[in-house]
Amino acid sequence: LIESKAEASGVKVVKIDPTHAGAHLALARIDAALGRQERALRHAELASVAQPGEAFETLAELMLRQDRLKEAADYARRSLDADRSRVLSAFVLGEVARRQGHCEPAVTAYRQAIDAQRLRRGLVVRNVHAGLADCLARLGQEAESEKEFLSEIEAIPHSREGRTGLAILYRSQGRDAEA
Repeated sequence: LIESKAEASGVKVVKIDPTHAGAHLALARIDAALGRQERALRHAELASVAQPGEAFETLAELMLRQDRLKEAADYARRSLDADRSRVLSAFVLGEVARRQGHCEPAVTAYRQAIDAQRLRRGLVVRNVHAGLADCLARLGQEAESEKEFLSEIEAIPHSREGRTGLAILYRSQGRDAEA
């Protein structure tokens, strides 16, 4: 019900002002949540003219959800070109690099996301610490990896990725009781 009211409001705003980026971004989020990917993409593209940082970040997230990694990275870079403080854009670059098996650039991107996140009180990004921890473990930096898994669990106590990753790390170190 709330989404339908929000959607109706967004549609009204767009009818009055077809270039209203905020309304297009709100509609993109609603459409994405409802599984209407093509509509979400269209609204985010329309918003990119006035608000490129946020709109390209939205497009990057949509592409990542569809496992379209190259496009996700391209949109994330465009978002960061427009606004270096975009947390989720840096996170998307980290996720893309990690999924492609490129842990060193992933570590850099995740750290950029975490640094940007610190400036936005209350913002919690699921898997940013777990993704970083996974790459650190793969790079042999186990002590740092453990800290990042614990940071993920602190931020999101029921994080499956944080808890599973930490258990795997402990198991790989022969710390079975902790695992």
